[in-house]
Amino acid sequence: MQELLFLFQTQNSDSSIVSRYTCDGCLETVTIRRTKIIGGRDKGMEKDLPYGCKCEDLAIAAQIKGRRTRRIQLKQEEWFQHHSTLNESQTTATFDTYVPENQSQQEAKLVAMDYANNFTKDKPQNLLLSGSYGLGKSHLALSVLHQLISAGHSGIFVSVPALLTKLKATYKKDADASEDEVLEALIQTEILALDDLGAEHRGSEGGSWATSVIFQIIDMRIGKPTIYTTNLDGGSLRMRVGERNFSRLMYNTKSLKVTGTDRRIRHLL
Repeated sequence: MQELLFLFQTQNSDSSIVSRYTCDGCLETVTIRRTKIIGGRDKGMEKDLPYGCKCEDLAIAAQIKGRRTRRIQLKQEEWFQHHSTLNESQTTATFDTYVPENQSQQEAKLVAMDYANNFTKDKPQNLLLSGSYGLGKSHLALSVLHQLISAGHSGIFVSVPALLTKLKATYKKDADASEDEVLEALIQTEILALDDLGAEHRGSEGGSWATSVIFQIIDMRIGKPTIYTTNLDGGSLRMRVGERNFSRLMYNTKSLKVTGTDRRIRHLL
């Protein structure tokens, strides 16, 4: 930039090289030239000026990139908030706020962190966290999403029972969105967390519809990374979601069982 400033305009015939060095910041070779100033109040004076350093250009580029990255983050955070079903306690779930209480939970945290740190759309993998109530499975799923959203990925977290309620609300005349729009967001997002799988209401008609919805989401997300949490063991989950759903759910999925005491009622025991 400084080479473009009027005050530093030079004539090559009046310039002489004083020294050279490698800039510690940009690693470019910098040449110090004794230069006669041809404009401004210092006209006619000789000064030793550096040429070749790219630090200022790199700093400007980094600033522009930082602003662009922040815009992407804000867009992904808005997407996450709009489409997710969260309660207030889940909004601050991160890896830092998850405190393992036993070896199983420590392993689950490490697996979840590894999943987030090595996330790639080119080699998608699913993650299934199973175990009883109140062990922090949802917390870990959200921790993954929050880290990936900060990295610029799109993500949605939905509780399956809340999702089914949200879908039923789309049937009303004054609904804000259609069923297709809700499902399309879940299918297209880069990372989806389906929380509390298998906890949906199981009436005869409702159960069939719920199973159909879950199958549609799982089937359409084949090849896209999805995190599942469930309070059911493998056999019970297979019965709850159906053989076909279970087969697709387990495709390219790492399964991990979390054990421990319910954190929500521990103080009552």
